Amino acid sequence: MPQKDFLILLGTGDRRALASRGALRLPLHPWLWRWKDDIDQKFMDQFRNLSVAGMEPESGSEMHCAGCASKVGGAVLERALARIGSGQVQRDDVWVGLAAADDGAVVTVPAGRVMVQTVDHFRALIDDPFLFGQICANHCLSDLFAMGAMPQSALAIATLPYASEGKQEEMLYQLLSGVLKVLNHSQAMLIGGHTTEGAELSLGLSCNGLADPEKLWRKSGMKPGQVLILTKALGTGTLFAADMRLQAKGRWIEARSRLCCVPIKRRQIVCGFMGQRLVQMSQDLGCWDIC
Repeated sequence: MPQKDFLILLGTGDRRALASRGALRLPLHPWLWRWKDDIDQKFMDQFRNLSVAGMEPESGSEMHCAGCASKVGGAVLERALARIGSGQVQRDDVWVGLAAADDGAVVTVPAGRVMVQTVDHFRALIDDPFLFGQICANHCLSDLFAMGAMPQSALAIATLPYASEGKQEEMLYQLLSGVLKVLNHSQAMLIGGHTTEGAELSLGLSCNGLADPEKLWRKSGMKPGQVLILTKALGTGTLFAADMRLQAKGRWIEARSRLCCVPIKRRQIVCGFMGQRLVQMSQDLGCWDIC
């Protein structure tokens, strides 16, 4: 039933209030203001000390934040990088990198060369961070090879699942160890990056490569009548998509994961007796990275 009679308390801004209900009228008085203030404060208490919707911490855990507050702790990052140590190749054209980390990395481009840049980022395809690091690094570098460039350096951006510091440290160490295994094979350096916390593991690399400006390979170079040369089997993306839908056999994924971890070198693309001829024809062929 709709309420027919209701209380009206009206403050006048001077710590006094007047009241009415039905035929009852009460004039301005300080105690009416105190009554109104008590009602108002009880109402406002419903909106004080609220929990953040969607960010309530689990029992025994801290609240998860976003923005700059989502960065992985500095101690975790330092310990993971210390475990990696000096396990990567060194290059004279990298002036500032992980060895003397700063707000940015500094690299140089030798005379007669151009820099080719590319970036890729992926959610984890498999549960093993070491293998995932290799797969991701190989995929990211393949865009450089597809343009005829030799890898020089890379920046990593990683999202680690919410976990204790010890678990995050181990996951980051395994992830970057996988990345370094591939970069070292290509004589490229990991020179920096960024790490955050999130709901699931993901990794991306921004890669720099050096190339002869006269011998860049472009997608647009292919002409009708030319043949296709495949350096690896097709269908990787299709297989992993099937696995996410529980429609792939375990042995398929295991075999393809091993293949994706094999480091790529430019000589695998321009190999054997065809190599020199392909380089000479670099303006008349097309090359691209596919899954």
